[in-house]
Amino acid sequence: MLTKSLTIIFLTLGGFVFSQNWTGNVNSDWNNASNWSSWPLNNQDIVINPALYTGNAASPIISSNSTFSPAAVDLLNGADLIINANLTTQDDVNAIGIGTSITVNAGTFNVNPGNGGRLIIDLGATMLQTNGTVLVDERFIAGEDAVITINNGSASSGERLLMDLGGQFIQNGGTVSVAQTFAMADGNVNGPSKYTLNGGNLSITGEMGFENEAGNFEPTFLLNGGTLTVNGTMFWFGAAPGSGTPRFISTGGTVSVNGIIENMLGSTVNMYMSIGGNSTFNYSGNLIQSINATDSILQHGSSSLVFTGTNSILNAGVFEASNNVITTFNGTTTIGGTGNYNLANVLIEPNKSLTLNQHLSLKNDFIKNGTFNAQTFNTSFVGTSLQQINGTGFTNFYDLSINNPSDVLLQHSIKVNHLLNLIFGKITSSATNSIELVDNATTNGGNSLSFVNGPLKKTGNDAFFFPIGKNNLFSGLTITAPSSITSQYTAEYFDQAYSSLAPLVSPLSAVSPTGYWNLTKSLPSDQVQVALHWSDASQSGVSNCAALSVAHWNLSSWNSLLSTSTGSCVGNASGSVQTNQSTSNSGIFTLGFYGNVSVQSFDVCYGDSIDVNGTYYSNAITLVDVYSAANGDDSTVISHVVVLPQNITNQSIQLCAGDSLIVGSSVYFLTGSYSDTLLAVNGCDSLVQTLLFVGDVFNTSVTSNLTGSTYTLSANQLGSTYQWINCLTESPISGENSQSYSPTDNGSYACILFDGFCSDTTECIEINDLGNDQLLFDSVQLFPNPSENSFTINFQQEGTIDLRIFNSQGQEVMNLPSYSGGELVKHSFVPGIYTVHMQTTNGFARLKLLVL
Repeated sequence: MLTKSLTIIFLTLGGFVFSQNWTGNVNSDWNNASNWSSWPLNNQDIVINPALYTGNAASPIISSNSTFSPAAVDLLNGADLIINANLTTQDDVNAIGIGTSITVNAGTFNVNPGNGGRLIIDLGATMLQTNGTVLVDERFIAGEDAVITINNGSASSGERLLMDLGGQFIQNGGTVSVAQTFAMADGNVNGPSKYTLNGGNLSITGEMGFENEAGNFEPTFLLNGGTLTVNGTMFWFGAAPGSGTPRFISTGGTVSVNGIIENMLGSTVNMYMSIGGNSTFNYSGNLIQSINATDSILQHGSSSLVFTGTNSILNAGVFEASNNVITTFNGTTTIGGTGNYNLANVLIEPNKSLTLNQHLSLKNDFIKNGTFNAQTFNTSFVGTSLQQINGTGFTNFYDLSINNPSDVLLQHSIKVNHLLNLIFGKITSSATNSIELVDNATTNGGNSLSFVNGPLKKTGNDAFFFPIGKNNLFSGLTITAPSSITSQYTAEYFDQAYSSLAPLVSPLSAVSPTGYWNLTKSLPSDQVQVALHWSDASQSGVSNCAALSVAHWNLSSWNSLLSTSTGSCVGNASGSVQTNQSTSNSGIFTLGFYGNVSVQSFDVCYGDSIDVNGTYYSNAITLVDVYSAANGDDSTVISHVVVLPQNITNQSIQLCAGDSLIVGSSVYFLTGSYSDTLLAVNGCDSLVQTLLFVGDVFNTSVTSNLTGSTYTLSANQLGSTYQWINCLTESPISGENSQSYSPTDNGSYACILFDGFCSDTTECIEINDLGNDQLLFDSVQLFPNPSENSFTINFQQEGTIDLRIFNSQGQEVMNLPSYSGGELVKHSFVPGIYTVHMQTTNGFARLKLLVL
């Protein structure tokens, strides 16, 4: 067992009677004898002290491997040593005092291998490793106010890596390994001893210690990035006069610990672990133990805490998770101790388990895909937003407490084995995600702010009160003891009238329009007395206890069961009515009324009001009015006002330019937000809110350019996808998907434009003068050419002729089909170049016409 304490370093630096001194007389070359007071031999002590420099007084640089292996090396009074090649010592290396430094850039710096070597940076001295290898045989120490920075390369200590009296390590990269003990102890007036890991890898085999033995300090390990691996114990320990709170803090990076984490028995310090930021903490050891009420394990930010293997947590303080983080149990874990467990999300992985030996409080969701063993402990849902119970199979709770004003939603079935404690907020169940209380389990009775919002199942032969309700109405149901421990009754309340309020079997005169209960059972032979409860008499339509009974729907009519009322039937008071005899009836129950009682129901649209007995009501309410008759036979009228829900439809619609949207009697074709009030099927207003987007109008024009004998057609619409088509066949032209197209044959062409939602087609452009057509008839005359406003075409041809004239854009401006014989043609044109086409069954002629 390694000792878990630090030894304070005392250095006595005398006159170095047997040492050789660096003078730097010539230059900085370590291997130049002229730079030494006497050329060092192997295993001789050397001193590097600017007070002893001569000549050029250069600081030593090891640029090539050291030609000798000194014993002790002492750097003092602001001395600098730069190591760029190999150096091996046969005794300790000490860098002492402010301004004194060692820099390792390359090579291997090997301190007293095999003989207990120590590398000590102390009293404000510094060390920087940018690369290379540092090998310390026994102890690598950052003493008082010293700072050791490791940016790259590798460093290792054969036994211990220590920080004491405010000494610090800062690791930004590279690899650091510790073979036995990593310890941070105490601090001083300038700050605590500290190790900061920003990047790279730190590997500890043995133990990682947080100690205070000299005062009230906070030795701190801060992980901002990189990887920390502890193959052993992580411990906290303090001894008088040591006190305070040594800290482990992670804000990023990854931690893996496979040994015990503990605040040791008798320790005078507090244990503090903060797992935050985006860090990940993986624990695979067998025990985490805190001993003080002030010890704490905190998980926050977006961090991840994962338990693997078989382990126990004995917590005497606080294990607190916040900010919706997930604590994952991916092994076999037991939590216990005398402290508090206040977790956020709990995830139990498949085939893994979590066992309680202490109460558990949850602020977010509980997801059980493996095994949860609550034993005899309470699980409390104490969040402030909606919480869910989810996972596979069903979850067994011992005691289950609901104390969340935003409710708890079941996403799979659960069982409660001892107590369902309803404090604040509802637990919502369903037929598929049920809640069952087993034989001998009970509840605290619930209240108007906390009940089961959905079906509740009770197994066993216990008399039982079902603390059920719906939405904001608490309306319980009681049964007397069933006959068997295997009996199952399920009760659910509905805050609306049953689908049928008639017919009524005498002596019933009415049944409640405000709600009903559905009570089912597993054993048909079971008989129990049934009691229906109200938490607000006026809201439940109750006014006269003497005229009240339990009513049962037998699938065809309502029947009264002889009953007795208790409690109050006045105002907002609570009470119940219970059958006098056990009944085998199950199914639908509600409150029944005797005597001159009538029920009237009113539906009112949201935002409207209705006149009930001279008063207008716009909210849901149940009114009980008692009217006195001259013969003393009073009559009661129960008026139940139901507010129909507001019908609001939100729609987002995109149209193409030229299209329109019809909503009711409104027609819309411009981008904008619109509201329309329509009449719904229930006669109420239905608000339709429309967010309409109308696309831009396409530019469907096409530019035609003739270069030599090549036509180029260009769609003028920008930013679209393009597909050129043959207008005559309406078929796409394969591969022609650019903005421009050069046809190779005469014909009519257009382009389909598409902007991702809408499409349109350009105008068709005629191309008629491509190819090698020959003039198969002569005697064609066109004059004058050029022409100003009119021209004449004469021709000699038997039969008929088709005459067509096109402008320079390829657009047809004249079409004279089936003309015969000599024909004089006159027409007015705008100035420009035109092409005249003449076609017969025997041939083709094409002429150019210039109109001035």
